[in-house]
Amino acid sequence: MNLKTIFVIIISFLFLNLNAQFSPKIKGRAGFSRFMKSKTYFVLSDNKTLNEEYIKGVEENWTITDYHFIYEDSLQYYSIDPKKSFVYFEFLKRKGNDKRMKALTLVNGGTFERAKYITNSLAYISIDSDGYEANDIDISFRINNMIFQLNDAAKLLYDNNFVEKNEGNLYKKLAQIYNSRCSVLQEKTLLVDKRYLNQKIVSESEFLKLYKYNVEFVDKTTIEKAIKDKDETKAYLISALNLFKINTVTDCSTGEIVYIEFEEEDKITKDFERIMGRDDILQLVEIVGSSK
Repeated sequence: MNLKTIFVIIISFLFLNLNAQFSPKIKGRAGFSRFMKSKTYFVLSDNKTLNEEYIKGVEENWTITDYHFIYEDSLQYYSIDPKKSFVYFEFLKRKGNDKRMKALTLVNGGTFERAKYITNSLAYISIDSDGYEANDIDISFRINNMIFQLNDAAKLLYDNNFVEKNEGNLYKKLAQIYNSRCSVLQEKTLLVDKRYLNQKIVSESEFLKLYKYNVEFVDKTTIEKAIKDKDETKAYLISALNLFKINTVTDCSTGEIVYIEFEEEDKITKDFERIMGRDDILQLVEIVGSSK
């Protein structure tokens, strides 16, 4: 065997090995066992205000691994290291679908490439990029909670060692865990951004008629204040439109997701209902009411 052949074999092995380390979260603990031993590198943006909230959120909420901060121009240099993991904002796709979903994304190192597909990520928190969070600065009011949620999701996926063949089954298992927390909504006031009315949810009067617990329609600054104050009496709704729709309710005092609904796409059109309609609200009410 000549030197050239040996070189080709080594390069091929490295290529396959590095790409294999971009392990989908649906395959269970394999990718997470490496992640848990890694140092996580949080990639900063070019926006000073967002970076301040981002750094604060990591310092207050990230507990699952050691961490460090880097800028975008350093990412490729560090990303090849399989002993590192990374958190950054990215547009993710499903294979065979051109739509993209913007998310705060956690991935293992070991490749030059950024994550392209949902299955390249270990965990992610979705952003309403088709609505009111189109720009990075628009999420600054809840970035602290998003860091907590990403830490929480990674821990849940690792602890439960989910092994699934498709995303849908994984989402159902995650929803069971998140929704088991939603009894707190029986005693909290749900804050709903006024901008959602008639655009992303049914009318205020219809919502009030269907939702059996306390709800207030407010502006974004009210939600921001409740988050900063860690108000134990409040929770807030996010209806994120991306590759698909994810409705979440977050506890203002803890940052925990206490309710989640992954909107299923139409099997024919491959699209989903773009507003939070009657069925969505009734499902929320049913789960809150049946929880202990």
